[in-house]
Amino acid sequence: MDGETVIPESEYTVGSYSNNKNAGTAAVTITDNDGGDYIVYGSSTFTIAPKPLTITANNKTITYGDVPANDGVTYGEFAGTETASVLNGELTYSYNYEQYGNAGSYTITPGGLSNSNYYITFAPGTLTVNPKSLTVTANNHSITYGDAPAGNGVTYGEFVGSETAEVLGGTLDYDYSYTQYDDVGNAYTITPKGLSATNYAISFVAGTLTVNQREVGIEWGNTSLGYNGSAQTPTATATNVVNNDEVVVTVTGAQTDVGTNYTATATSITGSKAGNYIFPSSTITTTFSIGPGTFTPVVSIDGWTYGGTNNAPSVSGNTSGGDVTYTYSVKGENNYSSEVPTNAGEYTVKATIAAKGNYESAEATKNFTISPKSLGDGKDAATGIDINMEQVGDHVEVTYVKDGETTLVVDKDYTVSIEVQGDDNYVIVSGIGNYTGSAQGLFVKSVFTKPTGTTDAAAVYAASSDLAKPEGITPHIVRKVNPSIGTMVITPIDYIPKDVPVLMLRDNETTGFLASPKDIATEEITAQTKNSNLLKVAPEDGIAVEAAQVYMFYRGEFVLTKKGRITNGKFYLYNPNYEATSEEGGEEQQQGGGEGSRGTLRFVIEDATGINDVRSKMADVRSDYYTLDGRKLNGKPTKAGLYIKNGRKTIINRK
Repeated sequence: MDGETVIPESEYTVGSYSNNKNAGTAAVTITDNDGGDYIVYGSSTFTIAPKPLTITANNKTITYGDVPANDGVTYGEFAGTETASVLNGELTYSYNYEQYGNAGSYTITPGGLSNSNYYITFAPGTLTVNPKSLTVTANNHSITYGDAPAGNGVTYGEFVGSETAEVLGGTLDYDYSYTQYDDVGNAYTITPKGLSATNYAISFVAGTLTVNQREVGIEWGNTSLGYNGSAQTPTATATNVVNNDEVVVTVTGAQTDVGTNYTATATSITGSKAGNYIFPSSTITTTFSIGPGTFTPVVSIDGWTYGGTNNAPSVSGNTSGGDVTYTYSVKGENNYSSEVPTNAGEYTVKATIAAKGNYESAEATKNFTISPKSLGDGKDAATGIDINMEQVGDHVEVTYVKDGETTLVVDKDYTVSIEVQGDDNYVIVSGIGNYTGSAQGLFVKSVFTKPTGTTDAAAVYAASSDLAKPEGITPHIVRKVNPSIGTMVITPIDYIPKDVPVLMLRDNETTGFLASPKDIATEEITAQTKNSNLLKVAPEDGIAVEAAQVYMFYRGEFVLTKKGRITNGKFYLYNPNYEATSEEGGEEQQQGGGEGSRGTLRFVIEDATGINDVRSKMADVRSDYYTLDGRKLNGKPTKAGLYIKNGRKTIINRK
């Protein structure tokens, strides 16, 4: 009100309006709250303005596709006890959303109400358009065990209006609770996925994936069987099997004996994965036969040596027990007969086993060898081999070779070769055909000479191996040399020892002998005997001797030598105790020093019966001359040259 004095509202009360409280100009009575009156200064009228009133649309939620709708309004504060009933008009709404618009947030704006006492403001509310719920349900589907999981499409819930699945974005796909090769069953799910839409709230509902058994096929193996002594059927193999699963087909109808038109039936399947398969709906059968059984026998035989007892063959693994026959063929010729071979060679024996019972016939072969019989070890004749040699004229011949009582045939069973070495003949008998190996005989044609004043012949011999005593000739070892009386003591032995020079005296007029192996029962010459034996042979490089120390064997006599050198292979007697005086020989230049003793030794045989002096008197060889080939000259040489005198080489000079 107008005036300068401001009275607090708590101290006054405004009286009634003269115009029924409507907005506009009105008089007013003011009453002092304390009982007094206030004076109103200025104008006694005032203006009542309309009261502000906000009408706000309530928020509303609808689903995509629904008609836009409201949920009423909320009023602001009315004056006094007034309510919305004082408002004039009809409440209306306006929307910025039209049906089938996309889901989202929109406004609801109220309108249509009025009242002069209120200044009405219409405030919008929110219209929320939610996506429409849409279920996408996987259709149930069945696959066969081993197949990859697969979907069978989906069933959609209700779309808005005429819309279809075409309004959906993305690509339909599926998740599976089944992995390929999992076992059969219907507890697996197919869950769709991959679709989306702004206006639809999609719920994916799983369908059922059923995995059914896979039907196998039956494939029969070999239906022509061979007898093996056991009940048997053809093998049946399950086909249409995946992932290398173990699926074994059970077969009935086994048979044992040889026969035809047998029936085998596949009845079931087993194995760790058999439950994922179904046996064929119809029974599977096949016919089969069992033929004669086969077996592999083994034939054995040991070879033998020609002339020996043949070894009988034997066979093992004769399953049928059928009769066995043996035939023989030269190896590689395949020309069999029942005759057992006897000649040396390589052969094959064949064992034929006759068919019997459930078995057919069978054969087995084995190679064997009949070895040639040995005639000898390259030196000595083998036991039981007798080789005879005789001197015919100035050469030796093999008169026969016997194997026991059997006389062998030259150039069929053996060959003969003779190697002449000086006066000796090496006779080699070599086996051929049924014989092998060789034996070597030494035919010694010793040069026997008659020492002066004797009737017996003598020679010196050294053998390369122990030899038996030759027929008609007795070997002797030298036991003692006594140069003072011109004798040497010799002892007869019954064989020629290896590498020991021996003196041989002939018992008769035999001009040679055949050397043969010594009797192994004969005691060897002892080392002591060899050491005491003064008969020696010069080594390869010869040996130097002093004067009057050595007796050289020359023409059946041991003649005292002079100083010089004895060449390889010459026989001599060493006398370390004898000394001689030297002489000059006039026009004769004697090799090895001056002339020595008369020394020619005679042989004295020492044995169990006493001493036998081989010579009746000593020979004086000091004045005798000999040619190099041993011919005695009458007197002195008439031609210049090299001669032998007193066992020494002497040069004769003639002008």
